[in-house]
Amino acid sequence: MRLLNGVCGILMAASVALPVASANAQQAMRDEDVIAYRQEIMKTMGAQSAAIGQILAGMVPDKMLFSHFEILLNSVRQAKIAFEPHVEGGDALPAIWKNHADFNAKLDESEKNIVKAIEIAKKDGAGGRSGEAAVGALSCKSCHDIYKKP
Repeated sequence: MRLLNGVCGILMAASVALPVASANAQQAMRDEDVIAYRQEIMKTMGAQSAAIGQILAGMVPDKMLFSHFEILLNSVRQAKIAFEPHVEGGDALPAIWKNHADFNAKLDESEKNIVKAIEIAKKDGAGGRSGEAAVGALSCKSCHDIYKKP
């Protein structure tokens, strides 16, 4: 019984402490940290896109093309969250927050295309229809033209 009371006490303390910790984390966010975080996510997306391009061009061998698409998919999902705070700066144009619904829709479309590319790459590897799938998955320009500084 003593153990049960101890566990209940710990759970009650945690349920009070977690919301406080979360609020403190929000207050501790600095604009430059938010911008740096976004930039790291975008660098990851760029690096994975470049690796996918090298694989599909036959420049490097890779039997796990799909894993690059999976990392890209997770990065797109992280980007949606990273751009939620309205923190202008870096290479991001203010249009992201003025047209946030459109920005998110473009990320949603990328996500759908990447999921298709993962399925194809798992089945076909770097051959077959993977190149066609990559074109849809790596259509970054449509977003960058509107939402990124030149």
